[in-house]
Amino acid sequence: MRKQVLLVDDDREDRDIFLMALREAGNLFDCLTCNNGVECLKLLESGLQPHAILTDINMPMMNGFELVTNLKTRPDYKQIPVFVLSTSSNPDTIKQFHQLGAEQFVTKPTSFRALVNFIQTAFQMQMAT
Repeated sequence: MRKQVLLVDDDREDRDIFLMALREAGNLFDCLTCNNGVECLKLLESGLQPHAILTDINMPMMNGFELVTNLKTRPDYKQIPVFVLSTSSNPDTIKQFHQLGAEQFVTKPTSFRALVNFIQTAFQMQMAT
């Protein structure tokens, strides 16, 4: 059975680019998408058990900080690895996400090839465990 990833991002273009990069990286994972933290929690509450969650920070209804806090304080979800993908590279923001329990904070790559490389290396290594 292939591993499943849940991508949480309100920007449809960013979601589409990630899905294309996932295919380019070898289509190693099944990827479901949702628009914000509220939708993410609803999917999890309906029984979805992804192997990892990738989330943006700035989203309506429930942002990335609120989502990671929610996930890492709930016994049913705290073991799910969470990767934060953001245009921000603010050291305080990165530190805050690590303190909340995010596995990795990744500044959104500026090129498609860099995103593919991220999927093939750091993300794939984390998912192998």
